[in-house]
Amino acid sequence: FNQPSDKNSDALLVKATREAKSLFYPVGFEFASPEISGAKGDNDPHIEGLSPFGFGKFIGDSKGILSVKRAIVPVKDIYQAAKGLGHISSARDDDGVIRRVPLIVEMDGRIFPSFALSAVMDYLNVPKDGVVIRNGKDITLKGGQLPGENRKRNITIPIDDKGMMLINYAGSWAKTFRHYPFKKIYESTDRKDSLPDLKNSIVVVSNTASGYDLKPVPIDKSYPGGGIHASIINTILTGNFLTEAGMLLKILVIVLFGLVGVSGTLFIRWQIKVVFLLSSISGYILINYYAFKNFGLILDVIPPSMAGIFSSIVASFYQVQTQRSSLTFLTGEKQKIEKELEVVNKMLAEKEDEIKGILSMISGRDRQISDFKLKERLLVKIDEKEGLEREKISILSKLSPFEFEHILEEAQKFQIISKNRTLMEVFDLSKKVAETDHTVLIMGETGTGKELFAKAIHKMSKRCTGPLVTLNVAAIVNTLAESE
Repeated sequence: FNQPSDKNSDALLVKATREAKSLFYPVGFEFASPEISGAKGDNDPHIEGLSPFGFGKFIGDSKGILSVKRAIVPVKDIYQAAKGLGHISSARDDDGVIRRVPLIVEMDGRIFPSFALSAVMDYLNVPKDGVVIRNGKDITLKGGQLPGENRKRNITIPIDDKGMMLINYAGSWAKTFRHYPFKKIYESTDRKDSLPDLKNSIVVVSNTASGYDLKPVPIDKSYPGGGIHASIINTILTGNFLTEAGMLLKILVIVLFGLVGVSGTLFIRWQIKVVFLLSSISGYILINYYAFKNFGLILDVIPPSMAGIFSSIVASFYQVQTQRSSLTFLTGEKQKIEKELEVVNKMLAEKEDEIKGILSMISGRDRQISDFKLKERLLVKIDEKEGLEREKISILSKLSPFEFEHILEEAQKFQIISKNRTLMEVFDLSKKVAETDHTVLIMGETGTGKELFAKAIHKMSKRCTGPLVTLNVAAIVNTLAESE
């Protein structure tokens, strides 16, 4: 690559390159840290010779753009005969996969294009001064014109603050682009009619031999390096650009999934919570796929999903702790109320004994009851007893939610929502009746919930797998009802 061969071979290659007038050669770069962007390379003599192939000086903020530290270039006579150069250095993500490429880099304060960008500029007849760079936003190729077309167009390529473009891989290497083995081309040189028609095409010449220059990409663990550059060219020419979601949108999605995870705690059964959360994640993945296929928008999947799962776990844990605290408090309240009830019952028993004593005293006297004081004492005791009974009823009403708490939750499953003690006793009786084969008659005024109780009894019975047939007898003619 960067070492001379014998003089005759190199001379032939230089001559062929000069005569072709359309060859672009690759350059390999080692980049410095972005923190020292703009600094010169380590006095690499090769960098100075590459200056004519750059765009000129950076205008505006170039912070974040990768800076060239050292270069590996072809033999000088060869690349000077070429129409252009471009770097082929890749940018790997933290997992080692190549998803993006630096379309522009900084070389000794000048702009230097990637190999694919140089090829596309030449293919579209875009001069160097027709390239407009807005760092962190986009690169615009002004007045681009495809071979054979009269219409000119501008191509805007989205880039990040490091000058990188996301690569939209068209597919697996074997199923995309046209492939011609060098052997076939070589054997066809004497038979021009058998040569493939490569007119108005960009041809990438690279080594795709197994085990050589193979790199991991999102769609393949071993993808030829030449295929990566072909995919970059294809992405620019087709305009099928990919865009990562902005930080604000990422945060919004994570917060939204956090709320989804919390809202799952509204369901009582944990199975429903799990199904709800998994359904939400699956729906989000489908939305993500749709956005990617139709708009080229890349949304994070793992962080929002983890946010939903984590928030669901935290909210469920908080809910359990709250319920435990509430249960502890309610248990204490129940015990307190039961003690009050015990005191009232004891006082009622005492009043009963007092009243019985007074009545026995009265029965031993004349029926005219001349002792008005004794009669007045009896009336006072009866009033006190009635007051205690009212207090007992009040305490029992407070105790009802505790006694029927499990029945309340079960009744709500059948849309029977009430805290009325009598109604809960009826529902408890309905549960017992549902286990039998007895005929049930439910009576009550219109709107009191007779139909709800009928449906509840049916669902709790052994006949729940069969239909519940409702019949409005009042709406049927008497003779017809009798015949049926």
